[in-house]
Amino acid sequence: MQTVHDLQRFIESLIEPLKHLAGSTKAQDDLKKVASCLTPFAPHTLADFAKYLTDADHKIRTGDWPAPAAKPAKKTGGRQPAKPKPSVDEMAQRVMALYESAAGDPAFEYPEVDALMEQLKPLTVAQLTELGKQVDVTLPKKPKKDHALEEISRSIKGRRENWERTGRREGEIVGLPV
Repeated sequence: MQTVHDLQRFIESLIEPLKHLAGSTKAQDDLKKVASCLTPFAPHTLADFAKYLTDADHKIRTGDWPAPAAKPAKKTGGRQPAKPKPSVDEMAQRVMALYESAAGDPAFEYPEVDALMEQLKPLTVAQLTELGKQVDVTLPKKPKKDHALEEISRSIKGRRENWERTGRREGEIVGLPV
């Protein structure tokens, strides 16, 4: 499930390539403003944010907010339904996105890795093993859950540490910008 935070990070990732284009200062500033304006919406899903934008557009054009959708009837008694567990494919996409940003994204922060590991905790060992295969992290045949999470975290953090240690940036050849 993609969030507005993911969109915000994507927009921020476009700023760096613009630095190499002549006259792109205005475009960089505009992208920074757009990314900054998304901050209050960061935890929301892209679908919810798209609905908000549609409703806001309707308000601007007509002067009225659209009528709210009818709320489903509340069930009386019983427990709250459990949150659905994230899918392996969805979590693999998140792991790979963070892995990619670890190598060169100036906005990358180590606590993001820890937060992602918390999101992976609901997965079973079998699901973590499958995720490891999808993101090319080698795990033992029968790993323990904590060990699998640690290995995935280590691969992301290790990529960042390697990038910081070597000082290489994407598109550079050892000290010579391309």
